[in-house]
Amino acid sequence: MKLLNIFNALKKTGKTVHKSIKGSMKFMDEVLEKEYIVNTIDDIKEATGKVVEKSGEIYENTIHSVESLTSDLRDKAEEFKDEFKEIVDEEE
Repeated sequence: MKLLNIFNALKKTGKTVHKSIKGSMKFMDEVLEKEYIVNTIDDIKEATGKVVEKSGEIYENTIHSVESLTSDLRDKAEEFKDEFKEIVDEEE
């Protein structure tokens, strides 16, 4: 009888240990999955930040290019206006 009780106790202990290990493994899987998701979100945030930064640089470069082009066009228009005025004055 005592031996049977010992085996029953070992069986119950084994089942409890198995259940605990299974629960721990499930918990660890969930933690790792959540960490993977968190790392992915961090990577997305970093990538988004880089895209926004590059977009800002492109915007600034575009603004400077447009301002430069506008300035050049104004200068050319002034030159054309002066030349046209000279031609008109010569004709008079």
